[in-house]
Amino acid sequence: MQGDAGEGFGKAILGGLDLDGNDRPDLVVTVPQAGPALRAAVLAYDHEGSLLWSVQSDGNLFFGESCDRESIGRVGDLNGDGADDFVLGGGFGGSGGGGVVLSGSTGAVLQVGVSPLRSDNLGTSVDGCGDLDGDGVPDFVAGNRPFAQRAVVMAFSGATGEVLRTWTSVQFGLGFDGRIVHSDGADLDRDGVPDILVGAWGIPAGGGFFAFSGRDEQVIHRVTRAPGNVRLGASVAVLGQVPGSPFGTFAVTDPESGGSSTFLLPSLGQITVYRGAPAGASAFGEACAGTLESAPKIGMRSEAGGARITLHDAPPGALVWLLVGTLRTTFAGLPLPRSLDDLGFRGCALLTSVEATVLVDSGSQGPSRGFASVVLPGVPAALGMPLHAQWLVLRAGGGAPGGLSDALLWHVP
Repeated sequence: MQGDAGEGFGKAILGGLDLDGNDRPDLVVTVPQAGPALRAAVLAYDHEGSLLWSVQSDGNLFFGESCDRESIGRVGDLNGDGADDFVLGGGFGGSGGGGVVLSGSTGAVLQVGVSPLRSDNLGTSVDGCGDLDGDGVPDFVAGNRPFAQRAVVMAFSGATGEVLRTWTSVQFGLGFDGRIVHSDGADLDRDGVPDILVGAWGIPAGGGFFAFSGRDEQVIHRVTRAPGNVRLGASVAVLGQVPGSPFGTFAVTDPESGGSSTFLLPSLGQITVYRGAPAGASAFGEACAGTLESAPKIGMRSEAGGARITLHDAPPGALVWLLVGTLRTTFAGLPLPRSLDDLGFRGCALLTSVEATVLVDSGSQGPSRGFASVVLPGVPAALGMPLHAQWLVLRAGGGAPGGLSDALLWHVP
């Protein structure tokens, strides 16, 4: 594979895609200026290096002009043809920019999502972000190079191109830099909806990163460094789950870590891996479907000094109890875990003592379907007491019982 002189062939590349449906890895390459018109182009190659197809932006639809490594990302199979599709930074002429999803099998445009504000200039960074709105179609996200200290990140529907979520630096002060956006559909806080990682390198107040909730746009994690260390968050990447934990993990780079402001001591650089769960939190036990269609799952994020405990994969409109306790060894004089077969929750076990319960309903429609949440204060943890939590879910429409989630242990500082 080789481009013509002066094209900038291969400035951005994305591999690990199956473009022709033969279960072998293929790749796509961007070219900033191709052909007589010097317009951006994308070329797709199979695993043997043979050209599958090539497409070029036109006078109305543009993509790949920046062709940076962050301006291309995998989306998944958006049109259901068995090939992996991908997103490029771009949009329509005169728009605020965004993302253009191309078919992996043909290069045809499948979807375009653009900002309603021309000054946003989205598309410096893009990525697929999984299914945010629960319609079964993968969605995508785009960020910008900050302009006048305004950074913007938007998530778009893969089905319609409409804006689903918006994050701006106005919401978070000098907060973040939309040039570094990554998701890959990772659910960091395990609330059933993918989340978004955004770098904050180059910010005058010090570099860092944000993890934003794809469900409600709130901050899951925020890490910043002191002024002068502006490169923390220069790149972020989702790593997936580690054995024994249902929460996602991610890596953040800091190219200037360990150095000094002089040329006498060069920067050493550092990569730090973070867990999506709050510090000190861990999951234990197994989720159990019992008489439900699927096993309900527990999730968590820090919130206002306490913890927001979430439930997903429950039946819609079901009665659900959050069981909260201080022990995971005994309850009412009986050892834990305790089988609940005798109560009709076949194959399920109680994993925590129960000193308190909270009764709520799971959602019945849209993204909240089968979802519930409860915010617990952090007072017991401040007294040095750990907390444990587990969800008990009754089968909707009568004919109880139902199933139980796995459980959490945490300390809230």
